[in-house]
Amino acid sequence: MCHPFPVFFRVLGAVGVARSDGTPVVLRAAKQRVLLSALLVHANEWVRVEQLIDAVWGERPPRSAVANTKTYVWELRRLIEEDRIASGQGGYRIDVARNELDMFLFEDHVRDRRFGEALDLWRGRPFGELSDAEAVRGRLLETWFAAQEGLAADELAAGRHKTAVATLRALVADHPFREESRGMLMMALYRAGRQAEALQVYEDGRRILDEELGLLPGSDLRRLHLEILNQDAALDAPRRVVAQLPADVRGFTGREEMLRLLDDVLGGASTTVVVSAIAGTAGVGKTALAVHWAHRVRANFPDGQLYLNLRGHGAGSPLTPVQALERMLGSLGVDAGKSVDVETAAAAYRSELADRRVLVLLDNAFDAEQVRPLLPGTPGCLVLITSRNRLDGLVARDGAQRLVLDVLSRVDARGVLEQVLGPARISAEPDAVRELVELCARLPLALRIAAANLLARPGRGIAEYVTELRTGDRLAALTVPGDPDTAVRAAIDLSYAALEPLPRKVFRLMGLVPGRDVTAPAVAALADVSLRDAVSALQTLAAAHLVDEHRSGRFTFHDLLRLCAFERCRDEDPLAERNFALERLSRHYGLIARDVIRALDPRPYRDVLDGPRTEFADEKSAITWLDDETANLVAATREAAQRGDIRVATQLCVALSTQFERHRTIVEWIGTTEAVLAGARRVNDAAGQAYGLMGLAAAYWSQCEYKRALALLEEARPIVEAGVPALRCALMANFGRTYISMGRLPDSAECYRQALELADDLPSRVPALAVYGDVHWELGELDRAYELHTESIAVAHRAGLRWGVMLGETHAGRSAQALGLLDRAVEHYLTGLELCRQHSEPVEEAGCLANLAGAYRDLDRFEDALLTARESLAISTRIGMPRTQTSARHVLGTTYFRLGRYDDAMTELRAALASSESHPRGRWDTLVALARLHLRLGSADMAQVYAEQALDGSRSTSHRLIYEECSRLLEEITSARSG
Repeated sequence: MCHPFPVFFRVLGAVGVARSDGTPVVLRAAKQRVLLSALLVHANEWVRVEQLIDAVWGERPPRSAVANTKTYVWELRRLIEEDRIASGQGGYRIDVARNELDMFLFEDHVRDRRFGEALDLWRGRPFGELSDAEAVRGRLLETWFAAQEGLAADELAAGRHKTAVATLRALVADHPFREESRGMLMMALYRAGRQAEALQVYEDGRRILDEELGLLPGSDLRRLHLEILNQDAALDAPRRVVAQLPADVRGFTGREEMLRLLDDVLGGASTTVVVSAIAGTAGVGKTALAVHWAHRVRANFPDGQLYLNLRGHGAGSPLTPVQALERMLGSLGVDAGKSVDVETAAAAYRSELADRRVLVLLDNAFDAEQVRPLLPGTPGCLVLITSRNRLDGLVARDGAQRLVLDVLSRVDARGVLEQVLGPARISAEPDAVRELVELCARLPLALRIAAANLLARPGRGIAEYVTELRTGDRLAALTVPGDPDTAVRAAIDLSYAALEPLPRKVFRLMGLVPGRDVTAPAVAALADVSLRDAVSALQTLAAAHLVDEHRSGRFTFHDLLRLCAFERCRDEDPLAERNFALERLSRHYGLIARDVIRALDPRPYRDVLDGPRTEFADEKSAITWLDDETANLVAATREAAQRGDIRVATQLCVALSTQFERHRTIVEWIGTTEAVLAGARRVNDAAGQAYGLMGLAAAYWSQCEYKRALALLEEARPIVEAGVPALRCALMANFGRTYISMGRLPDSAECYRQALELADDLPSRVPALAVYGDVHWELGELDRAYELHTESIAVAHRAGLRWGVMLGETHAGRSAQALGLLDRAVEHYLTGLELCRQHSEPVEEAGCLANLAGAYRDLDRFEDALLTARESLAISTRIGMPRTQTSARHVLGTTYFRLGRYDDAMTELRAALASSESHPRGRWDTLVALARLHLRLGSADMAQVYAEQALDGSRSTSHRLIYEECSRLLEEITSARSG
């Protein structure tokens, strides 16, 4: 679990807690500290209350122990973090990340052979105040011994015998029976030239074992004693080895997953030569990771560590294989003059590494051919390679394991800044730090440059620097003054310079793309090349890590690469060619989007563009394309509208309206449509204005802003009538939909009558028939309503329209239910519901579920009604559908009423009434239900108030059936009073 306010727990000694800025959390009560210890000893596991009571009070707990435990937990939550300690399963669990508990960090550091860092965490007896923790203490103590001895072994291997002696003397003094430590102390003394002292250490151990335990030293210690007596040559310190690793990166942070993967590589390196290639884009920290990990594991390679910068991307030409071999042989003490060609030099190099354990770090490789001659030929060595290219040849032919380095996580990126600038400066401006992380694209090089620039000017605020990056030349700002090679632009330019002309062109033009990613067909349109050439160029760019195939067939790049590509395009491609490229791309999207709508909803007025067609295998594949491309289509629509390409922008907007309505993404819906409308007004494009006004009206209708929607439709009416005849039927249907939602049923009926007269194609008749049926349903003309609904289903089947069948079935259920044909209504609803779910139509699904729940209620299937109504409420709440929320809550309330659960009924009905302002019929139905509930509860006065409100409302909107029900209800209320 990720907690917003990290803390650090200490258990290697007295229990303690500190906040991320180092401020201690004061735990005053001893029992509170013991309770925390008992939770931490089982961190991330459930601990039963009885266990906690035993830990805090022992065998004689007070009667109030359970209550006191709850109080202590409450206080701990208040001091540390509210959701840090979870309750459940008869106890409590504390959630702790591995970097938040010194015990976890200690064990991780020892595993990674970072013994010094591990021992720095040890402060004394673990879980000091907890009596029942001996098993854990024993394990930790063994790990502590391993760390002490591992540190000493590292000192011995490095020739630092005096330091090792000091460490080991203290260890042997405190733990005289531990023979491993005693043997290492003897070895350290002997190698330091102190043979007599080494022998005395053995004698002291022999005497203690004899006196205390009646035992002799073990065979290993006795053998070492004999070897020291004989001054055996095998005891001499190993010869000096090559250690060429560059200095470790100061303050290296993050990359824990990559480090673990490298550790896994090392774990399998005992029987074969292991080659691991770290690939990634410029500035992503490949060398830093490789060097840092190499330092962590260098003790595993006692025969040396070789390092060579192959200059694959940088000033000057890449090293040739012969040049690289000559340098490596020279480092190994071999006369480089012996090598006359690659084969001879490589053979000599492999001979030198035979039967040795050497780590070879080859940095900045250009390609597989440059690296292959530098691979050892015998087991025991590990070759670590960094490159901006993927080195696919090494993976295929040489068994390399490729690790691709991505940009940092947001947490790790913040950690890079914190390592340089300090926690206080980072904590002081959290919002600016978050923006700085994103402006640097979470790229380690950019983050370190930004941190260096801020460090150079300690009085400068981070927010001020962020403003400079956001509003100015960001790439120019991400440069270290006086060191032009340390710059993001310079790093990317080196990768760009290595490309062939076509990949360069594609990279540049991708900087213009308004969306988040592209496919090969989109790139083919953008660059005006064949699909085959587009695929080839994208693969080349991906191999060079200038683009990222973040999903199969979809390519993108981080913001700094995008910015660099845009600048290259601006500088190298004429304005006319840039505009042509954008026109080709937006038309490509527009034509496919048009054909998606044809596949889903082929009403003719939605065809705006003429051009080649794309055939989709089925509706699902069309929806999938639309889902995948929505963000790109939104961006392309706005870009085309701004550029004045209104016909394409209109087509895109029409296609997107289906997606916006399905998912109720209102902000994008309104923003995108307003951009198209503004563009159409700038160039006085009548069709664009008409489509834009109707699209905005639909968006506001979906938000129940009916007056605003009606005003937009009235504005569109003269434009449509004057010159956009294709929209006349759709315009009347939109008027009708708005009027029925407002409760203006006669007006709605007239609009749908006109729409059906104008509809000269089957696809346009289907929705008009379905909603026209709804008008008659609301007017109480139920037979006519069901006739229209079933006709819409038949027309949809005849036209082969899946969405039309779905619409007709979900609406036909309403009129069938009102006619009392409950089983038939359920059948209609279930058929429509299945279609909604098959094709991901959450809006229709939520409405259908609410109506189905009402049918279940009327069939006395109350559990089904409640379950279905809650499902409808969940969907309608998630995507913002207040009308459907009202309907779902009405069903819940009336079902609870039927079950006699009057308090629950009152809660749901009041909630339904509160959300019913935009739903006249739902409001009158809810008022009737509340009146009946109050009458049942004996409150005739309140019942009459609600019934009269429903009566007046239903009279004003011509909801005849509700009006008649209200009249009958008022008679019942009067009768109840007189009785």
